[in-house]
Amino acid sequence: MQEGSLEDLTEEIRKLQQRVQTMEDREAIRDLTASYMQAMHDARWENALECFAEEAEYDHGLLGELRGKADLRTFYTEFMPTFEEAGGWAMDLLADPVIHVRGDEAEARWFLLTLLIDPDNQKPAWSMATLEYEYERKSEGWKFVRNRCIHEHILAPYDKG
Repeated sequence: MQEGSLEDLTEEIRKLQQRVQTMEDREAIRDLTASYMQAMHDARWENALECFAEEAEYDHGLLGELRGKADLRTFYTEFMPTFEEAGGWAMDLLADPVIHVRGDEAEARWFLLTLLIDPDNQKPAWSMATLEYEYERKSEGWKFVRNRCIHEHILAPYDKG
């Protein structure tokens, strides 16, 4: 086997470092998203808020648009507890992420299945959606900057399938 030149080896090391960094970034983005979902499940609203950058936006589809940390704080510390107090409950399952990292920015597309109790009628229901999340690397790590619920495919009573 012929050995490469020092320049070839240096270039190969640079490419490997880039690949490893991309894999680490993807894993950090998965961890951030999972931490957010765990905080939501546990009703740890302040922890959920920590996943967002100060300038973050969230288009929640049917639930409205949130612009900036103040809107997000109102949603998570006022709306969500009220939803739960009214008897609402939700368990979200994310699947099949496709994550693209470009330096300090990334985007991901997730499929969401929500098992829920509708607070209006106290009956179980299903909801399926497609989520698009945009992330930025900040000094404290990856954060959400723009989240969108782009397709709310179905909200159906559990007993009707």
